[in-house]
Amino acid sequence: MDQINNHVLYVPIRSIHPSELHRGERFPLEKMIRINTEYGETILAYIDYHGTQRKIYLPKSYSDTVTDDGLREINQKQLDIVFVGPHHKTYRYRVEPRE
Repeated sequence: MDQINNHVLYVPIRSIHPSELHRGERFPLEKMIRINTEYGETILAYIDYHGTQRKIYLPKSYSDTVTDDGLREINQKQLDIVFVGPHHKTYRYRVEPRE
């Protein structure tokens, strides 16, 4: 019984696709991290999506332009991520101070 009580339950965080978002929608940004995927290096943004933690894989262009120091700086501030909309074959986001 103690083994069951001491077991850490893993609950996966669902990713959200840009098609589920609306233009101009703002979400509190919890943190951003750089990760390696099967498609290469990218930035993963954790957001508060209507009271539930979700993750967004940002386009590769963000990983190419945001440095590790920039990520640390972003993670120390209270910011929102704003969905701008489709852009060519990908999607655009803005990071802004929290309202």
